Amino acid sequence: MEEDIEVAHTVRWASQAASNAAASNLTQDSSQHATQIVVRFNRRTVRDGVIRQRKLLKNTRVSIVEDLTALNLQLINRLKRTESVDKTWSCRGTGTSTLC
Repeated sequence: MEEDIEVAHTVRWASQAASNAAASNLTQDSSQHATQIVVRFNRRTVRDGVIRQRKLLKNTRVSIVEDLTALNLQLINRLKRTESVDKTWSCRGTGTSTLC
C-alpha cells in the first residue's frame, strides 16, 4: 500500500472551543485538537477503493472524506437537507443520492 501513496502529511487544526480559549489566553489540552491526514494516491483505483471502504469506520473516531469543490459540497449539503432524499454521498467528487 505504501507504494500507492504519492504523498501524505498531517494537518493539525484547533476546534472552535480551542480557538476561543487561545483568544482569551486560557490553557488548552491536546484533546481539543484534531489531526487530519491528507493523502494523495498514485492511482485513482486505489483512492476509490479506500473511499469505498470508509463505511467500515462508522461509529469510530476516524473518518475518510473526499476533498470536494465548493460547488459539489453545497450540492451534497442541499441534498442532505431535502426531505425527499433518503441517502446522500459523494463518489469521485460528485454528489449522489437516493430518493425515499
